[in-house]
Amino acid sequence: MHLSPSDLDPFTSLLRQADFIVIQNEIPMETNLKVAQIRRKKGARVIYNPAPFRIGSDQIGLYADLIVPNEIELSELTHLPVATQREIDVAAGKLLGNGKTEAVIVTLGARGSMVKDRRGAEFFPSVNVKAIDTTAAGDAFIAGMIWSLSEGNDLRTSVQTANEVAGYSVTILGAQPSLPTREQLEQFRTQLKR
Repeated sequence: MHLSPSDLDPFTSLLRQADFIVIQNEIPMETNLKVAQIRRKKGARVIYNPAPFRIGSDQIGLYADLIVPNEIELSELTHLPVATQREIDVAAGKLLGNGKTEAVIVTLGARGSMVKDRRGAEFFPSVNVKAIDTTAAGDAFIAGMIWSLSEGNDLRTSVQTANEVAGYSVTILGAQPSLPTREQLEQFRTQLKR
């Protein structure tokens, strides 16, 4: 929480070269805003994970291309209930109506995820695994989604990949070891088809 906007100055040229930038709430809001504003001017896709939720999260959402909350964060951002798929759809639609956001991707833990964009809403079930450690599941999800997008896949394909990466991650104890390589993900996908 000591990362100030001025701390970014030596990295501005690097930020301007990025294709994707992920911001989240474990750094100060004003630092997040500076990153988002720098990247929006240069055309990168800004992905915002409002975790942990903090007052001011809605300001950053105005600059995000993709917002990726879990269902609790979605409720906190919108002040709406999210107990049912319909309520999640309505709350995500409220976020989608703000700023220039392309899509809201809601992570739903063991239930999977949902994409809400201008085309509508689509739910993606989670992969069926025995969870051992969910510590890095959210980070794995976002990393898997961005990796797939960077490979040229569309958002819905990338969210399905993200579900698989998150599914893999919960089967491994520990945060760092649970993030798969491409080869580990392919082996996991093969096991899922059995």
